[in-house]
Amino acid sequence: SGLPPVVLTLHDGRRIALRGKIDRVDRWEGDKGVYLRVIDYKSARKDIDPTRLYYGLQLQLMLYLQAAAQGMKANAAGAFYFAVRAPLVNAEDAKEAAEKALAKQLQLKGVVLSDVEVVNAMDADGTALGTIFTKSGGVYAHASAYTKEEMQALLTHTQQTAANLADGIREGDISVAPAETKEWSACQWCEYRAVCGFDPAMPHCTKRVLPALTRQELLDKLANDTDNSPVDAKNE
Repeated sequence: SGLPPVVLTLHDGRRIALRGKIDRVDRWEGDKGVYLRVIDYKSARKDIDPTRLYYGLQLQLMLYLQAAAQGMKANAAGAFYFAVRAPLVNAEDAKEAAEKALAKQLQLKGVVLSDVEVVNAMDADGTALGTIFTKSGGVYAHASAYTKEEMQALLTHTQQTAANLADGIREGDISVAPAETKEWSACQWCEYRAVCGFDPAMPHCTKRVLPALTRQELLDKLANDTDNSPVDAKNE
């Protein structure tokens, strides 16, 4: 059966259907409707980074969430990475402290809807997601939690960015311009480093250094972008 594809509309009116394989979809029915979260299993710890998300370098997980919510006519509750490996922690402390350290290593990483009822349904004791809400009901600055409107803006931006990338591919954009942030480089684990011909000494080879964005800066950019299309988006 499966879900309907996410359809990208290009500038010339053509449409491209995206299909993929979601590792896991969880469904919860609350008072306000049905909510879905998607989980992507990884061999190493990974998190959604606002910078890479905005500039089109982390599209897959959010497109999974878009496909699930759209196809099942449900609300988007969250999208997460989960590392399927046994983490190592410092076991010199007491057993209880070691267990807490292990639980922290195994937390889901990603974005979540900033709805107390939805978060409690996912993680009543804060073990799987960590602390999201302050005692006053606000959202901690470190938490990747978004309102329903903000989550929709993220999904819309992701789909539009994917369409822009597809447009670039159809137009023959094969420029060698790997993206780089302060903590990450597209070249680091690239399988084609030996054949791509990128040489910083050559005038046509320039890395795209992306400015780091906080969660709030990401939201500000989404609010100010009328077309949701960062000009230098490239696929990861």
